[in-house]
Amino acid sequence: MKKAAVIGHPVAHSLSPKLHHYWLARYKIDGSYDALDISPDELQERLYALRDEGFIGVNVTLPHKHAVMEFCTSLTQDAQRIGAVNLIKFYPNGMIEGRNSDAYGFLENLKTVLPFSDAKGKIAVVIGAGGAARAACHALEFLDVAQTRLVNRTLHHAEAIADYYRIIIHDWDEMNAALKNADIIINTTNCGMNGDHDLDLEVDLTNPNALFYDLVYTPRQTYFLKKAKESGRKTLEGLGMLLYQAQPSFQAFFDVLPEIDDHVFASVT
Repeated sequence: MKKAAVIGHPVAHSLSPKLHHYWLARYKIDGSYDALDISPDELQERLYALRDEGFIGVNVTLPHKHAVMEFCTSLTQDAQRIGAVNLIKFYPNGMIEGRNSDAYGFLENLKTVLPFSDAKGKIAVVIGAGGAARAACHALEFLDVAQTRLVNRTLHHAEAIADYYRIIIHDWDEMNAALKNADIIINTTNCGMNGDHDLDLEVDLTNPNALFYDLVYTPRQTYFLKKAKESGRKTLEGLGMLLYQAQPSFQAFFDVLPEIDDHVFASVT
């Protein structure tokens, strides 16, 4: 039996076990996928233990996505550039490879509503400056948008991203300036999660054909998306990104690239 898991602290809220168990059953694979709560001070010890116990790999969620990089023996180019790891593959020789599939998940979800060619030359706004924001900026660079504006409360976090990507930094109080004539607006913060700390934006400042993309998926229809939809803007929920970023993980662990369809969405909701 191939064993995999998701590690984080906390991790009980993760939908990854439900998703991977669905795929394991669907493709009739003899495997397991657990959720393991690992505190930061035991991260290195537990990571090495999982490798030595025969786990094929793990997914990594908050707060370990950056810290775990130190314990990887190799990193893919995407993981290095984004500065975060969400997928680790263990090898029989003891090697620990860190990967990042967040930008892949971001792009695969995006193209369900916006062809990549239509994003070229557009103005994008990224709200937040954490690991998800780095993945979004990485994806937007691939899409060759004309301009990326990043809005965050803590400027030095935004400046750290600016060291790697071509972005224009806006303080939180400059949100309206950032939204003016924007075409793609992406929330990478946890604002709106479980209905808390909703983002209340001046939607009408954006392009009338703008797309609002929320990486929060609990609830699936956040206030951010509802307000955009009421103003006639296009919207994209974050659950799709969660599912698409899991595709490379399942393939790395169980040697099958799983399909994303309506049945998969239903399996985790």
